[in-house]
Amino acid sequence: MAGLIESQRTILEELDVIELETSKRFRKYPSIYPDEPKSTITTSRPILKRSQKEIELQQHELKLFSDKYKKQCRTILHHHDSDREMIHGELQELQDHKHTFESFDRQLNEIKEKYSNSVEVTAAENINNVYSMFSSVLFKSGDDDRINEDDNENVKRIRKDGKVKVKVKRSCISSVVASHIDLDTLFSSEEAYGKYLDLVSLYETYKASFHKELSYLEFLRSFDDYKSLTKYKSTPAYAKYLNDTIDYLVGFLERSEPLRDTKKLLENAKAEYKPAIQESADGVEKEGGEVYCKACQKIFTKLSVYQGHLSGKKHNKNQKQLEETNSTASSPAPESRNDIGYQEYLISVLNEVVSEYRKATILNTERKTAMTERERMIENTTVEGDDSEYTTVNDSSSDGSDESSSDEDDIENYKNLPLGPDGRPIPHWLYKHQGLHKTYECEICGRITYKGRIAFEKHFSGSKHQYGLKCLGVPDELIVNFKNITKIEEAQDLWKKIKRENRIREGDVENAIEVEDAEGNVMSEKDYLDLKKQGLL
Repeated sequence: MAGLIESQRTILEELDVIELETSKRFRKYPSIYPDEPKSTITTSRPILKRSQKEIELQQHELKLFSDKYKKQCRTILHHHDSDREMIHGELQELQDHKHTFESFDRQLNEIKEKYSNSVEVTAAENINNVYSMFSSVLFKSGDDDRINEDDNENVKRIRKDGKVKVKVKRSCISSVVASHIDLDTLFSSEEAYGKYLDLVSLYETYKASFHKELSYLEFLRSFDDYKSLTKYKSTPAYAKYLNDTIDYLVGFLERSEPLRDTKKLLENAKAEYKPAIQESADGVEKEGGEVYCKACQKIFTKLSVYQGHLSGKKHNKNQKQLEETNSTASSPAPESRNDIGYQEYLISVLNEVVSEYRKATILNTERKTAMTERERMIENTTVEGDDSEYTTVNDSSSDGSDESSSDEDDIENYKNLPLGPDGRPIPHWLYKHQGLHKTYECEICGRITYKGRIAFEKHFSGSKHQYGLKCLGVPDELIVNFKNITKIEEAQDLWKKIKRENRIREGDVENAIEVEDAEGNVMSEKDYLDLKKQGLL
């Protein structure tokens, strides 16, 4: 009897949990909201350094929370408007003027029996676990029990000082509700989880459609410059290229900035668009001699060329379509798939929004072009290492006291301090005292960076540095002479100098003994023996 009221109570409880979990995420990571200026963020704790994948994952999760919240609000309002009589009837049934509680006890027993016989636990019972951070790996979907951390590579237990802490990989920050979100399928490898644009497919289309040979870097700088494509504007390939560009930029914004209202952006662009064809009268010659044809949406260089095309089949077909459109709509709005001018305008608006991504893509492309294959492998390894970092989460065995300790661990680890003998990050003053805040790069080792002078001095006797010197031709017995040399050019110059000195030393030894032949000519013993072997003496 109280099914509708119970369902509304469950929805309201879920809305309350969504609000609470959303506020927790913004409070812990204020910079997660893309439109929030960095200068206005005030927090009592340092803003943690986070990977791009983690930020994108949580933004998509918040987008999912927002959509779920709006959907449940619409459900509540629908019940309030359409099922008002049913709710009123249930409330009347709950009233007990005689104070016998018979109706209340009966309905309470019905609810207990319903949930006791239910195989699956409803979302109302574990609603906090479903929406909490890291619950995608800590809890089973639809189950209130924790999973076995020993069987999960993303989770590990740490027992210390009589307490048990659960650490989870930072890349598994999502909740059970958002566990289906897979950023690896949403973004290509070139996009790096929303950091850069991936215009390779558009680049190939551009070259094939317009027969222009240019590098990918040049295309990134000029993909929205349509002046060089004027002669292609009336072709289907040009319209398809514009459509593909719009589809990609809109899709990239929706994927990289899920909290942005992309739909509103497109509506504003459509409302602000002013067709350029209004400035040019149809069939009227302008000062420069150009004539615009509204039906074909094309500018002709001369009046005679314009008049010649009026008798063509293509113009008659376009003119007929234009008349039909005008008869059905008094003031037709621009459509992105038909109006070339609106397509170009929309791309300019989208390009302004993604301008920072475009600049970052150009810089990244230039950087990758200058990188070696080894440097690319090292960079990929570093990205994988960021995803494997662990963070402490609340544990039920800590009686709710682990939240503050988790925050303390995050504060201590936000600078990636090395661990001491006790397994905890060393103090920051000791970190600077040992010079670990300074980095030293060795070009011979493949531009590997070492933290601290001690690690830098120790690496000269390591196998990686010695292997690099062997690749330059330095033998094992002379490697000791190349200590403190990190540049390949310096090592090559020193090796040339050593070989030159060895040759001079060997020549001095060979010329130390002099002999005289039968005719009284004085020469070195080596030259004398060589001439004698040849029978010249």
